[in-house]
Amino acid sequence: MSPVLFLMVLGALALLTSCSGRRPASTWSGVAADGDTAYVAANEQVFALNLENGVELWAFPSEPDEDVGSFYATPLLIGDQVVVGSFSNGKLYALPQDGGLQEWMVETGKKTSIVEGAVSIDGGVIIGDSKGHVYALDASDGNVRWTFKADESIWAIPLVDEHSGRVYVACMDHHLYAVDLESGAKLWGFKANGAIAGTPALSDGVLYFGTLTSAFYAVNAETGAEQWHIETDGWVWGGPLVHKDTVYFGDLSGKLYALDATNGSERWIFEAEGGIRVAPLLANDLLYFGTRDKMVYAIQANNGVKKWSESVDGAVYGQPVISGDYLLLSPHNAKAKLVALDLEGLDERWAYPRREE
Repeated sequence: MSPVLFLMVLGALALLTSCSGRRPASTWSGVAADGDTAYVAANEQVFALNLENGVELWAFPSEPDEDVGSFYATPLLIGDQVVVGSFSNGKLYALPQDGGLQEWMVETGKKTSIVEGAVSIDGGVIIGDSKGHVYALDASDGNVRWTFKADESIWAIPLVDEHSGRVYVACMDHHLYAVDLESGAKLWGFKANGAIAGTPALSDGVLYFGTLTSAFYAVNAETGAEQWHIETDGWVWGGPLVHKDTVYFGDLSGKLYALDATNGSERWIFEAEGGIRVAPLLANDLLYFGTRDKMVYAIQANNGVKKWSESVDGAVYGQPVISGDYLLLSPHNAKAKLVALDLEGLDERWAYPRREE
């Protein structure tokens, strides 16, 4: 299946990240959950919702404001803060989880966009932007600790390995970079066959990631040397998931792959209806993921056999989130910004905004 829709969105993102103040009509939303609250970055605002019933607790900003931004990146929950970046103006905001009032804001640069979310480090956060900058910031006040500059856009959440003291940065300039966690100095760079749009996975000293040129790689995390790679049927936009000795990832042709992590040999492949943009979510020995064809799947991780599938109101481009007994989804171009499904019966427990009776 040709991933036409994905290519259109890809082109739109590439154009928008080079323009000033322009805002896309819509793209996928970022979702996070913690305790009894769900958070969704959905177009003009970021919302905090009661996890039990979907009632809005607060919104930032309280009313849509183009000067504040449009939000699609995955919110980062760190301490008592929500840290989320703006796509339209490259601003990074820290909000209190219990109120949604701005604590601090950092502008990453003029004519920039923040495409994806931040990652937490000891007392701070790391974020990339569309100009290829990576920033390490203090979580308390947003002060910059260090910066790193790549040649093109950062569309993925950086990966932090505190044990080795490294940050791994996937970049649209075809490189995966290893950066020193304390200083931001470049340690090595691996050049792949295409742009890298998803966060790599790290397991047993090996980094796993795919490219937007239909390839998937395993690279030594210490040296950046390639260990193996395979060709895929479609572009690999999102990052993978590694569990034990198996690596799982999807591509835009609609295939979900399970490979031997040591050599890349195939264990099984599941063919879904519609392209898969992000890594599957593993819980209870099941892999959960959505597709562009408005479907959500639960697949047995050991053999790729489908346990269930469910249709939703829009394409699912973001990774589902499980919190308690709920599977949280943000369907694309749907009336509901966030939907909570019951994991047991797959019934819709609530939607935000509430559906008309």
